[in-house]
Amino acid sequence: MPRFVPSQLDPHRMIAATTLDTLRALLRGSGSHRRPTEDQAPPRVTVRVDDHPILGRIGGVARVDPGPGGAVGIARVSRSSFVAFELGAEGLHELPVDVDEHGATLSIVRTQMAGGSRQA
Repeated sequence: MPRFVPSQLDPHRMIAATTLDTLRALLRGSGSHRRPTEDQAPPRVTVRVDDHPILGRIGGVARVDPGPGGAVGIARVSRSSFVAFELGAEGLHELPVDVDEHGATLSIVRTQMAGGSRQA
C-alpha cells in the first residue's frame, strides 16, 4: 500500500510518496539545486496541460523548464487537482497551483522559500 504525505499548502490533500520520489528524480537533472531569487525566477509560471500529455491522466508527472529559476515538477493528483514543486538546496518546495475552470491551464506561483519551511 502506498505511503502518503500531507501537502504543505493544504493539510487535507495527501500526496503519494512515490509521486514525490518521481518529482525529485525529474528535478535532480535540472542542474539547479538552489533557491531561486526574485531576479532569477518569474513570479508565475503558466503551463498548458495539453502541452504535456502525461498530465492528462491522474498520476501523470511532468517537468517544466520555464527559464530562469530552474525547473518545476508538476503532478496530477486527481481529476481537477495538481501539485507543483521546485527543488531547492533543502529538498522539494511545494508551490501553489491555480487551475483554470476548464482544467486546461495551470498557473504556478513561485514563492521565496522561508527559512525553516517544511520540505518534502
